[in-house]
Amino acid sequence: CSSLANMKNLAPPDNTKTPGLNKNLASSDGYFRDLGSELAYHSQIGVDFFLFATCYKNVATLSAISDVTGGHFHYYPYYSPAKDSNKFAMEFFRLLTQPTGWEGFFRVRVSKGFQVKEVLGNYSFKSSDLVSLPCVNADKVLTYVIEHSSTMETRPKPQLLIQCAYLYSTSDGQRRIRVHTSIYPVTQKIQPIYDYANLTVLMKGILVKGLKAMKSILKVGEGRRYIETQTREIIRAIKQGSGFGNQVQIPPSLEYLLAYALGLIKQNIFRH
Repeated sequence: CSSLANMKNLAPPDNTKTPGLNKNLASSDGYFRDLGSELAYHSQIGVDFFLFATCYKNVATLSAISDVTGGHFHYYPYYSPAKDSNKFAMEFFRLLTQPTGWEGFFRVRVSKGFQVKEVLGNYSFKSSDLVSLPCVNADKVLTYVIEHSSTMETRPKPQLLIQCAYLYSTSDGQRRIRVHTSIYPVTQKIQPIYDYANLTVLMKGILVKGLKAMKSILKVGEGRRYIETQTREIIRAIKQGSGFGNQVQIPPSLEYLLAYALGLIKQNIFRH
C-alpha cells in the first residue's frame, strides 16, 4: 500500500528548521491512517505491519495503519537475515498460529460514580464507547484509565464494578460473546492501593502515556521526563501514606518500581 501514498511525504523530515523538535515522531501524511480507518470501520480488517529497513523509513507515518486497526507494527531496523531471520520467523509463526478473535467489538461499563477517562492502545471507536477490534489475540492489549467522580463518595459502601463484553467470531466461524464482570472495594487510603498494585500493568500504562506525551510535542526528552515524574509521584505518595516520616517503605508489590523505570528510560527511543 506504500506505493499508493505520496512517497514524497515519506521522506526524512527536515529537523533543522525546528530546533528542539523531532519531526520523526509525527506522521507526515494522513493516507495510512485514513486507509486504516476505512479498513477497520467498513471491512473489519486488522493490519499487522512487518517493515524491513536497510535505510530511513518513516515509521511514524507507516505505523498509523496498525494504530487504528488494532494491529501490531513489527519494525526491523537495518535488517540482516543473519541477525533478524529467527526473530521474524518466530513472530510471524506466532501471528499465524495463535488463537484469534475476528470482527470483534469491545465495550467496558463501570458503576455509577466512575467513568472511563482514557483508552490506551491500538484501536478505533465504532461509537462513543464501543471499540472496534477487527482481530484480537493474546498479544493485543488495551489499557483503560478509570476515574471516580464526587458522586461516588456519597454512597454508603462505595464499590467499583467493571463489566467487559467482547463480541467476536472464532476461526471456525462461530459468533460468540464473552462477558467478564468484577467488583473491587474502594478505599480512601492510598497505602492499600499500592499494596495490591500490579507493577507490570502500572508501568505499561506509564510507558504508553510517556510515548503519547513524547509524540504530542515532538520531543524525545518529554517521554523520559514523564516516566521519571510519574515514578517520583508514586514514591512521594507512598511516603506520605506510609506514616514512617522521612523513610520510604516500598510495598512488596512495587519493590522493583525503580528498576522498571530505569529500564524504560534507558531504551533507545528515549535516548536520542
